[in-house]
Amino acid sequence: MPTISSNTAELVSRTPASLDPMDLGISSVVVMKLWWISFVLGTSCVWAVTPEDLHRAATELDVAILEEALDAVNCAEAAGAGQADTLTVIDYARPSSEARLWTFDLHTGHLLFHEWVAHGQGTGTEEAKHFSNQAGSRKSSLGLFRTAETYHGNNGYSLRLDGLNIGVNDNARARAIVMHGADYVDSAFIQRHGRLGRSWGCPAVRRDIARVLLDRIKHDGWLYAYHPSRQPAACAVPARTAATSAITVPETIQR
Repeated sequence: MPTISSNTAELVSRTPASLDPMDLGISSVVVMKLWWISFVLGTSCVWAVTPEDLHRAATELDVAILEEALDAVNCAEAAGAGQADTLTVIDYARPSSEARLWTFDLHTGHLLFHEWVAHGQGTGTEEAKHFSNQAGSRKSSLGLFRTAETYHGNNGYSLRLDGLNIGVNDNARARAIVMHGADYVDSAFIQRHGRLGRSWGCPAVRRDIARVLLDRIKHDGWLYAYHPSRQPAACAVPARTAATSAITVPETIQR
C-alpha cells in the first residue's frame, strides 16, 4: 500500500493555491507529483489547525473545549461525514449575557465571529442547565451538528442543523432546531433583563448578524455545543438519508 511521509503531506497540505512553488525552490513537476499522491491517498489539501491555534484566536475560550470540539470533528470525519471549512463552538457553561459563540475558519484558524447566542426556555433562564433531544421540551441540545440548508421561515432567514450524535441531538431537524436571528438577542435586551431572551431550543443569534453568519457557515459546517454537565457524546454519525433530508417541519414549531 502506498505511503506518504508526514513531512511531504504537511508540505502539500500547507501550500496555498496562490503560492508559487518556485518561491519554495520546488519544481513544478515535483509539486504536481505531490498533489497527485495526495489525491490518490485522499489526503486533505487544507491547513490542519490545532486547539492551540484556535485558542490563540480566542483566548477567552478554554482550550479543553476546543480539544473536545476538534476531537468530535475528527471522529465524525473518520466515520465518513466529510470535511468542513468552519467550526462554530457554543459554550453553554457561560451565562447568556456573555458572548459565548465563536466561529473559526478551519483553513487558517482565524476567528470569524464572536457572538451572543440564546438557549431554550426549558434549558434555563440566564444559565443553561438542562438539555434534551426530545420534541416539545423547548430545551437546547448538546454535541456535534452539521450545518445544512438555509430557508425563510417564521423567524426570517434560518439555517437547518443536523445532529450527529445518536440519542443526544439527532432529532434536531425533526424538532426544527435551527439557527436564526431574534430580537431578544441584543445588548438592549440584556440591559433590560440581565440576560438574553430564550428560544424553543434554537441557538438564536442577533438579527443584525444572522444572514452574514448563516451564509458563512451553511452547507456542511461544523457546530459544537458544549456544557460541562455532559461527557462528550459517543462518536456516532447517523447517515443523512433522503428521508431525513425530506422531513417537513411545521412552521408553527420553529422558534
